[in-house]
Amino acid sequence: FVSRLTPPEKQGTALGINSIGNIGTAVASFSVPSIAAAFGVPWAFWGMIIPVVVMLVLVWFFTPDMPKPKQQKTVRESLSVLKYKHTWTLSLFYFVTFGAFVAFGIYLPSLLVDLYGLTPVDAGMRAAGFTVLATLARPVGGYLGDKIGAERVLTFVYAGMTIGALVIAFGMENIWVMTAACLFMAVMSGLGNGAVFKLVPQLFPAETGAVTGLVGAWGGLGGFFPPIVMGILKDATGSYVLGFLLLSLFALICFLLNRLVFGKKAGEPTKRYAS
Repeated sequence: FVSRLTPPEKQGTALGINSIGNIGTAVASFSVPSIAAAFGVPWAFWGMIIPVVVMLVLVWFFTPDMPKPKQQKTVRESLSVLKYKHTWTLSLFYFVTFGAFVAFGIYLPSLLVDLYGLTPVDAGMRAAGFTVLATLARPVGGYLGDKIGAERVLTFVYAGMTIGALVIAFGMENIWVMTAACLFMAVMSGLGNGAVFKLVPQLFPAETGAVTGLVGAWGGLGGFFPPIVMGILKDATGSYVLGFLLLSLFALICFLLNRLVFGKKAGEPTKRYAS
C-alpha cells in the first residue's frame, strides 16, 4: 500500500511513519503481563480480539482499492527476485536491524529478570521503553534516507550497533550501563529499519511487494534467532557475553558489506539491480 501510494522521494519517510505500528509490541510488553496478573492468562488473549476486530473493520471499509497490475505474476515469477544480489543484501541488513529490534523486545524482559532480579512487569515496562524508542526512531531513519541517502544512514547504524553490542557484552553487570547501551541500540535498530526499507522500493520499483515480503521474512527470522542462540550460549558458558559479541560481529559484517556494495555511491540514487 505505502509504496504504491507514495512518490519515490517520500517513500522512506512514509514507510517509517507506517512502521510506527510496531509500537504494538511495546503495548503488548507491559499490557499482557499486567492483564494476566490481574485477570488471569486467558484474558490476555481475549483482549487481543479487540484490536484485531477493529483492524478488520478499518481494512475492509476504509482502505482504498488498489489498481490491478497490468501483468499478473505467478508465485514463481515473483520469486525471480531471489536471483538479484541486492535482495540478499537487504535481507541480511534487515536480519540484523529488525532482528535486533524483535530480539530485544522479546528477550530483554527475561534477560533483565535473570541479570537483575526484576519483576516480570518491571522488566516488561523497560522492554516496552526499548520498543517505543526504536519505533519512534524508524521514521527518522526513513526521513534521513530520503534526505541524505539510506546508504549513509546504514553506515552510521552498523558502526553504532557494533560498538553498542560490545558495550553490552562487557558492561552488563552495571544496570545503568546496560540501560544506556540498550537505549542506544534501540535508536540504531530503528534508524536502520527505516533506512533499509527506503532502499527496497528504490532498488525494486516494479517488485516492491515481493522483495518487501522476503526482506521482512528475514527480519522476522532475525528476531527469533538471537534468543535461541543466546539461551544456548548461556547454558554452555554461563554468560551472555558471547551472544552479544556475535551480534557485534554481525553488525560489523553489515557495516563492511554496506561500504563495499553502496559505499562509493553513498548519498547518490542507487541503481536498480546494480551489479
